Formats: sequence, C-alpha cells, structure tokens
Amino acid sequence: MDKFNLKFQGEILPGRDPAQVKKLFAREFYIDNPKRVEAFFTGQEIILRRNLVKDDAARFFVALRQIGVVTHIEKIEPVVEAPADPPVTAEVETASAPEQAASAAPATRRKRQPGAPNMFDLRQSDHSMRAAKGAESSAVLTKAPMIAAAIALLAFILVGARFWSQSQVETAQGLGLVAVDPRQQPVIQSGDQLLLHDRAGLSTYRVPLADIDVQSALGFDFFSNGDLVILQALPTAGLPDWLAGLLGQELQAGNSLLRCALKKRHCSTLASGIGPADFFVDRRNNEIYLADAGADQLQKLDASGQVLASKPLELSAPLHLRFQEGILYLTQAGSDSVTILKPDERDFGLRLDQVALSVDGASQTGHIFPADLLYMNERWWAIMQSRDGRTAGLYLFTPRWDFDRIIPLPPAALPTALTQWANKVLVTDSL
Repeated sequence: MDKFNLKFQGEILPGRDPAQVKKLFAREFYIDNPKRVEAFFTGQEIILRRNLVKDDAARFFVALRQIGVVTHIEKIEPVVEAPADPPVTAEVETASAPEQAASAAPATRRKRQPGAPNMFDLRQSDHSMRAAKGAESSAVLTKAPMIAAAIALLAFILVGARFWSQSQVETAQGLGLVAVDPRQQPVIQSGDQLLLHDRAGLSTYRVPLADIDVQSALGFDFFSNGDLVILQALPTAGLPDWLAGLLGQELQAGNSLLRCALKKRHCSTLASGIGPADFFVDRRNNEIYLADAGADQLQKLDASGQVLASKPLELSAPLHLRFQEGILYLTQAGSDSVTILKPDERDFGLRLDQVALSVDGASQTGHIFPADLLYMNERWWAIMQSRDGRTAGLYLFTPRWDFDRIIPLPPAALPTALTQWANKVLVTDSL
C-alpha cells in the first residue's frame, strides 16, 4: 500500500490574514507558545505527518487548507533492494562443526535509524478532526454532480411529490447546482453547461461554462436584474490526480465570487480568496451574505463586492446560509442546531438564538444534523443528515421548529439541497 508524508514550508493561502491563520494553526495543534508557532512559518520544510495512507493524507490536507495553510503531499518511494548475487560454484574446504554453527547463527540486526524528527510533537485537535470529517462529508454530498450518474430533481408540492416530467432535466446526466431567477425561471448546472428553463420548466437554451470563463461552480444565486452570481472554484495546480478525484471541491486554493451576465457571456469578479463557503443574495437591495468557513467570517457585501459588515465566527464546512424575513439562519457541519443571527450592519452577526432540531425516528436513522433549510407555506423544510453524511431525509417543522412530519423520498435518495420554485420545492437528490 502506498504511503505519503505531509510536508509544510510555512506557506499561507493568498488573501488570508497571516495572524488569523497562525492563530487557527496553533489551536489545531494545541500550541500555546507564540514562538513555537512562528517556528513553523520560517520557510523551513517540516514533515507534519509521516507514513499516511492515501485517505488520511487527503483529509489532513483539506483540514489544514480550510484554515489557510498550504501543505504538500509526497509519496514515499519504496526502497528497491539490489538483486542478490548469483550463486558461485566453487570447491571449498569443509568447515568444522563449531565454525558451521557460528556461520549459521544470525547476525545481530542493526537498529533502524529513524528519519529526521519533527520539530514538535503535534496532535490533531477535536476541531481538526471535525473539519476533516466535514471535508469527508462534503465530498460525499458534492461528488455526485461530478459523476455521470443519475441525479434527479424532484419537484415537491405541499401535499405530495411528483417528478418534474415536462423538462429535459429528468433525462440529463450529472445534474448539479440549481437556482431560480427573479422571473421564476430555473437554471441548472449539468456537467460543464448551464441549462436555462422557462417558467413552465421547459428547456430554452444552454450556456457552456467555458463561454463565461468559469471552470467549476460551487454555488448559484441571482441579482434582481437577472445577473447570475457564481461561487467559482479555482483548482490547485500541481496536485496528484488521485487527490483531485478523491476530494473534489475541497481542493480549492481560493474560490471567487463572480457576477455574470449570461446573455452577454461576461463575468466580473466581486470577491476572491474565499474558502469553503455558502452565500445568498437579498434581492430587495442586492446585498450578498457570505459565510466563509476558510476565514471563519460572516460578511455582507454590496452588489459591487465591497464589504459592508463583517463578523468573526467559528465555522465548519459544509455549511448552509439562509435569509428569511430579515433574519439569518445558519447550519454547519457537526452541529445539531440552527443558529439564528442578526443581519443588520449594527450588531451584524449577533447570535439571537440557537435551536436544536429533533425528528421522530432519529435514533434509528441517525438524522440529527440539519443541513439545507427553506421556509415555504408556513413550514420549515429541512434536510437532516446522519453524522457521516451518507444518509439524509427531508423533514417539515413548524415556524417554532417543532417537528411536523417527514416527506417521503424514493428509496436510497440522498437529498443535498433545497430550492424554491414558485409554490414548489426542488430537491437536489444524489441517487
């Protein structure tokens, strides 16, 4: 089995605050002495972890990248032993019995010399393990759009469910992100293209992502004028193919927020250097709310990308951010609660409440962690996940967050996102 070392040379992701990154690094590894922390950022190469299997190396890579640290994974090449000399036939004198016994006795085995020691004895904190598990769950929840597998969009009306049979979406492969424009016209990502639909759900035309210079999208929303806002992923160059395939979106070196006019095939950058994040647009004033787990920041941006307000928050990806009737609602990896925050610039991000959600049958299903949320027809729709993110269900709650009922889904369904389309709820399901 291949083994890997995780190396570090003090590199910090572009756009990150070095002081904040070092603070998070110290917290991850239980380092209290500032001088010891600084010693990691001198540029000297340090092996943080040795002899890791592939999956563990990838998860450590992601957990550290989420706090702004750039590490490098190096495969340990096996030592090739020189071939044994061929036997030589020769006449020799027969040794005496004592001499034979001495020659047959095994030589004293030399003690293996250890490699260069780490500078410090590092231990991963519980928070780092949660981040690594969050990265694993994120890979599980988001890998389906990158595979040519059947991903069905289900349109749920209040009293039941029916397939969205009038659209080409039902037969498309590799469906991913979904957003609905101000005219109630859905836009759906399918592989490297955007599929645009009319109000009835009929496909109208397609826009290749390459036409708007977008490599990979992580999130969609719209401004009030119909411009599409895209959270774009920028892949890291020079990483091994197996790592890209294993981790998908979590490999991003620095995501950016784009404003795109689809008819003009033009995009402009609103913000860059964004880590794992979620966002939405308040179309009343075209303000953007952004929760960035990489920077542990909640931000409010104007339509040009200027920061209007900012609040430090400890965030874990994957996370989901919603806005309803002037209030922010946040869910994140490892939390069984919905955090309710103030969106006003005065006391921006102030926590107003935190509500733990519980559903019937959670002891059997393990669905105790809320993911995406949506409020419609006086009910909260919520995706509830198991701890590892491998199973999930769709549940309804009252406005006061009391459990109402479960929405039946097809067998083996794994709902990952909710989008409101007129009086329906679109459920992105990675079957």
